[in-house]
Amino acid sequence: MFFKKLKNCDLKKILVITLSNIGDVVLTCPVIDILKDIFPQAKISIVVGPKAESLFAGNPNLDKIFIFDKRASWDKAIELVGILGKEKFDLAVDLRNTAIPFLIFAKHATSPFDQREVNLHMKEKHINRLKKVLDFKGDSKEKYALTVSAEDKKVIESLLSAQIKPGGIFIAVSPGAADHRKRFSEEGFAQVCDGLIEKYKVKIVFVG
Repeated sequence: MFFKKLKNCDLKKILVITLSNIGDVVLTCPVIDILKDIFPQAKISIVVGPKAESLFAGNPNLDKIFIFDKRASWDKAIELVGILGKEKFDLAVDLRNTAIPFLIFAKHATSPFDQREVNLHMKEKHINRLKKVLDFKGDSKEKYALTVSAEDKKVIESLLSAQIKPGGIFIAVSPGAADHRKRFSEEGFAQVCDGLIEKYKVKIVFVG
């Protein structure tokens, strides 16, 4: 069956269909980590929105990155489905709830008909969806989905070195959100940061 729970399987090609906004995509990363942990030899590809593409750029743990723009025209969407279909994936883990797994004829896929879970963190919702098709104990101890290249580390260290001593403790704050309904006020961010500085004697780095 298309949605059956897989046991003692050897998956060689896996597709993870993630979300669009950066914060939402970050919460799908534990699913990628778990899959890489269970199937270290498998080629894992992802479908991601254009905003979050840079999160995965140059990641050696991923095979291919496909960009899905929900605002794109129908012909572009059909073109992407055709490209994905040629990959012949053994498993499609769809965290976006689309018809893509059906359209690309993946051998197995997560079900789009799962009962809606309320009062549960989105990360746990994603993991629970994966549990419907695979058995695993919990989160992966290793982080495969997000990596930082040596070049990026060098740039970050140069930016921080002027204000923060090597090994110094700091907290990164990203004061924004794509949806205005999710945005905290400037005053609210300032109060939280002031509290952190006072209580923990740390420096604050704003990003975004």
